[in-house]
Amino acid sequence: SRRFGTLTLLGDLQLREAAFRYRPTPGDGVPAARVSWRFLNPRLGATWQARPALQLFASVGSTGREPTRPDLLLGNDNVSVGDTADVFPLTRIRPERLLNVETGAEWRGRRGSVRGNVYAMEFDDEIALTGATAMLGADLRRNVRTSYRRGVELEGRWLVTDALTLGATAAVSRNRILAWRDEATARDYRDVPPVLTPALVAGQQVTWRAHRRLTLTADGRYQSRQFLDQTGDRGRSAGAFFVADGGATLQLGRHVLLVQGRNLLDRRAFTAGDVEDGVARFFILAPRNVEAVLRLAF
Repeated sequence: SRRFGTLTLLGDLQLREAAFRYRPTPGDGVPAARVSWRFLNPRLGATWQARPALQLFASVGSTGREPTRPDLLLGNDNVSVGDTADVFPLTRIRPERLLNVETGAEWRGRRGSVRGNVYAMEFDDEIALTGATAMLGADLRRNVRTSYRRGVELEGRWLVTDALTLGATAAVSRNRILAWRDEATARDYRDVPPVLTPALVAGQQVTWRAHRRLTLTADGRYQSRQFLDQTGDRGRSAGAFFVADGGATLQLGRHVLLVQGRNLLDRRAFTAGDVEDGVARFFILAPRNVEAVLRLAF
């Protein structure tokens, strides 16, 4: 990095090589296989201290990612003779490339701060979730030729009084797979949302130091609809939900009592899920619950 007055420039260049070698169990009738990948990952960025309290920043970078073992072996630990045609050669799953562009600003005042940034993540051959799982429970993924994540992220903090602090975050995005083909049905899909990528996630937090020994917190989180597979079918999606949590920290001499309440409104919501044989399955948010922890110091 180099600094020119209030302007700081940074850059780096990474060359990375990765390889995967598959050695089957002797006698299984499955051939050994090997595959390797090489990635050149550049990154450039700049930060400008425009005012004592205001900082502007921007960056652009490109990176690559290789498939994981479950990606290459269809979610299995080993390859059976019946799966060899689907697994080999190991180049069937291609590495993905990502171009990431980001710019934003941060303001810091005496009693608060605000930070915001705009980003665009442009993928080639993204290794994306399909919404299905393998027999052993691993998430199945496949390449999609072109996809993107574009959005805005905001966060702020305000010290209302010396004892009361408010905080908020929000991420608004448009996430799309431009086109992909379901090989099982030979059906083409265009402009569909990726799996488990809600367009809006927002959070709020209140922290109140009620006493020098007692701190109370309240948290809220909103998440918009997210899809469980790559078809864009609302029947295979988890709806929007809001959940509220709260807690207390009490200092008892050298000991600390922590009480945390989750899902205080006892909302019934689906936080995630997957699709099996065309049927959506949901992960359900735990009902209202309270946990107490006493930390003893001797």
